[in-house]
Amino acid sequence: QFFRAYDPRLGHVLQMMEGAGLLKRWEGRFGLLGSQGGGFLPSSIVGSAAPPGTMGRQGETSPGEGQPKATDYGDFCGFVSHHRPDSVPTYVALPSNADLCPKICQMADIEAVTDTRVIKAEMVEGGGWSLDLESSNYDYLRDEMFDALVLTTHDPSLASKTVQSIAQAEAQASAGLSDADLAAGAIQARLENL
Repeated sequence: QFFRAYDPRLGHVLQMMEGAGLLKRWEGRFGLLGSQGGGFLPSSIVGSAAPPGTMGRQGETSPGEGQPKATDYGDFCGFVSHHRPDSVPTYVALPSNADLCPKICQMADIEAVTDTRVIKAEMVEGGGWSLDLESSNYDYLRDEMFDALVLTTHDPSLASKTVQSIAQAEAQASAGLSDADLAAGAIQARLENL
């Protein structure tokens, strides 16, 4: 697992985290295994070798077979064709990606709640978060309001419901603002206060 920052603002944050020893640049080989014989196609030629519009294209059929055609252009999300280590570095966390959030919390003197299941996370009016937790280890947190939330989950329904909560809260908040307020950065100010 790795990550990149195509937005320069996030790129600067990642560089600071690299300087603090939380991240390192991953210099591994990127490429694709060919569908015919398993040959390795390095990222340096993948982007230029694929015909336009074919990266990850599905639905083509092989002549006379009626089965989806296998191609060498299955570049999931463009991870290989967009690999540019000189301008957009690829990072991994130290010693592993699982350690990144706890280390950030430790550096900021933030309590990290682990070993519990979040059933529901909702934005509350006025800012902040309310959490519904499954574990009894954190009963003291049941009625707490949280200033911020970093959600790492393998539960797609929790992630989806949380994103919906954010969208609903933003829609409700922006409904009361004029276009001039929005243009002046009212949303950015709210995000900075979270």
